[in-house]
Amino acid sequence: MTVNEPGGSVAPASRSRRRRRDAEENSTRILDAARQVFAARGVATSIEVVAEQSGLGLGTIYRHFANKEALINELARQLLEAAVEIAERHVASGEDALCQYLWEVAELLGSQPGIIRTIWNFPGSEALTARSRTAQADLLRRAQQAGSVRGDLVPEDVAVALFAITGVLDIGRNAAVSGWQRHLEAVLTGWSTRGPGLRHAPLTAADIDDIIRGSGI
Repeated sequence: MTVNEPGGSVAPASRSRRRRRDAEENSTRILDAARQVFAARGVATSIEVVAEQSGLGLGTIYRHFANKEALINELARQLLEAAVEIAERHVASGEDALCQYLWEVAELLGSQPGIIRTIWNFPGSEALTARSRTAQADLLRRAQQAGSVRGDLVPEDVAVALFAITGVLDIGRNAAVSGWQRHLEAVLTGWSTRGPGLRHAPLTAADIDDIIRGSGI
């Protein structure tokens, strides 16, 4: 029930709740519109196009996000968080789920092709990245214990596989078929226990950090 002040006006607490609700709804509209615009046209598209897609004015957008970079960073944060949640859900299941994890994350990344190159390297990404690597290591160890993947793989191999899928998806963003499914199948076939040993040394965690910092992904 709405509480009214004397004279019939809405009480301050009720007005505050309504403003918060309106702000949350507008933020969701902006983010949804940005995902659609950047998926179709890339992140170089102007924020004016996002405003038009959302049905909100530029002023409203700038009240929520200081600039386009801040908007992209929030989209990247939400996407990486969703990817981490997939990994942690599979870890919590206690099952041998490395392959399922990779397929689900690739599907997720493919749903937002305009943002994927930004998710590994945005301000404040370190905590989510650390959670992702921990979960990937757990999933890999469990798969190796189950004998479903080769024993000479390291967690950084999982990260490199996702980098490669990101590249395939990004390059093929505007194509009807990007080929990421075929690529992932090839990767997982190479990870099977039936093949010969790997000849090249794996990357280290420091190598992965250097790749992220230097490549812009």
